[in-house]
Amino acid sequence: ELPEYYAACDIFVLPSLYEHFGLVFAEAMACGKPIISTKVGAAPEVIGDGKAGLIVPPADPNALAWAISRLTTDKGLRKQMGEKGRHKVEKEYDWDLIAKRYAELYETILEG
Repeated sequence: ELPEYYAACDIFVLPSLYEHFGLVFAEAMACGKPIISTKVGAAPEVIGDGKAGLIVPPADPNALAWAISRLTTDKGLRKQMGEKGRHKVEKEYDWDLIAKRYAELYETILEG
């Protein structure tokens, strides 16, 4: 179901007041959707303000409205941010790559 929802939207907006890693960011980015979120948790690191989306202060409806307006009126920017997000997910959050990194970490620990 989720891929259908992501495919149906142009922008993924999650104005959280608190957020951990936010797997939903990676899911939306994998679907090529630009993100609008608040500067909480790992969102700024995962999204990168101006890269895969826009980061706004939490509990700031004016900033949120500005970000939504900016992306809804600029198709080129939406596409660019969506592509950057998808590329980042493919490069950094691929499950095979993550498994390889863990295996390397465990080998390093075991070797001493």
